[in-house]
Amino acid sequence: MRRHNRFSRHVRQLLAAILLTVGAAGCGLSAQPTPTLAPQGPPLTLAAQVDSVSASTRTITIPRTAQGFTTVVVADAATISDTNSNVVSLENVRPGMLIQISGQTTTAGALLANEVRVLTPSAAPTLATEAVLAEETIKKFISALSIDPSGSTSVKYLSRAQQAQAQSGTPVPLLAGIRLPVPSFNVAMMEPATNPNQITFRVTLNYASPVDRLFMLVKEDGAWKIERITSG
Repeated sequence: MRRHNRFSRHVRQLLAAILLTVGAAGCGLSAQPTPTLAPQGPPLTLAAQVDSVSASTRTITIPRTAQGFTTVVVADAATISDTNSNVVSLENVRPGMLIQISGQTTTAGALLANEVRVLTPSAAPTLATEAVLAEETIKKFISALSIDPSGSTSVKYLSRAQQAQAQSGTPVPLLAGIRLPVPSFNVAMMEPATNPNQITFRVTLNYASPVDRLFMLVKEDGAWKIERITSG
């Protein structure tokens, strides 16, 4: 009988411990929610080599950038494509690939990407790849300027020196020597790229009487920026 009482007391103690544990779990000991990734910096576009990829967390790690981050969080609605504008999945992004990322830095110290472009599976940037990136800068600049003639959305594609002129009051279309609207345009490299930090393109603005402009781009903070636009 005494042995039965000791066993019953053991069972009651065990049940009490289980109930106490369950009660504690329901009273604020649950895991903390994941911090919200709120964009805080200006929009930026850069190229980087992929160090690692996690499809489950939608993150890409890259070498530390001039802005100080190493993590790219790919937004759920982000566009991921290759150089032919074919849509690809995040699983197609592999370590060693060169990618172009567009997005904003966040309060968590990462880059929240709304666009990822897979440029090449090469382990290091090539001059041909750099030329593609520079050409994309020109296309985005003219497209943004056509949509917003004030230049507020296209000025980010200009070099620091050109941005200073725009901030001093010179209209961006005047800086670029572009008459809006632009019906269409063509971009062609002047000569094969030989300088990894400077490339010049001839841009034909297809007005009724086509006009040529020479766009010289330079590397600033790892991204291509328009340094000078002259008559072609």
